Amino acid sequence: MRALCHRRRLLCVFSACLGVLCLLSLPCAGGMPELSAEGVKAYREVKKAEMFCNSAVGYAGSTPEVVWAFRDLLAEKNADAAFKALMQEATMPGQMYALCGLWFTDQSAFKEQVTRYHAMKGKVKTMIGCIVDEESIADLVVSKYATPIRLKGPEDTLEAWWARNPNGSGYSDIAGGYWPSELKGEKGARRPVKR
Repeated sequence: MRALCHRRRLLCVFSACLGVLCLLSLPCAGGMPELSAEGVKAYREVKKAEMFCNSAVGYAGSTPEVVWAFRDLLAEKNADAAFKALMQEATMPGQMYALCGLWFTDQSAFKEQVTRYHAMKGKVKTMIGCIVDEESIADLVVSKYATPIRLKGPEDTLEAWWARNPNGSGYSDIAGGYWPSELKGEKGARRPVKR
């Protein structure tokens, strides 16, 4: 009888430990992929983004922390998995950054998500330059204007597009690659050492 009680106690302790381990592993299972310490910080920054910003905001034209985080994530070896996880976990502005990341990591998934977000109702808070506003999710993803900028793919640049369209009056959106390329910056601009 004493041996049976001891076995039950061991089974209860084992079950409790297993339950705790399962609970601890849940956030990692469907969420953040394996990233460097810098990548983890960047992931969290994009995940909680409060607005979709371009790379030069305010009167000083400073690069917002969330844009540096986007660039840091883009440099990660698991960038694709990070952006796909953010599509599920992030705020709406964070999802817009994640969509921009997919432009570079997975064109097929990018096109699927563009279709999904273009059909979405609702607005997203933006800060473009000095102007804080709200834009419809659909229009941020696919421009409502007749002459949007359309890059040929992730290797194409805005500079090359303007050279091909010197008299162009292109409009920005995510679908054509403008916002992904603008956020990436020239040659994948990296955070300065001193800020």
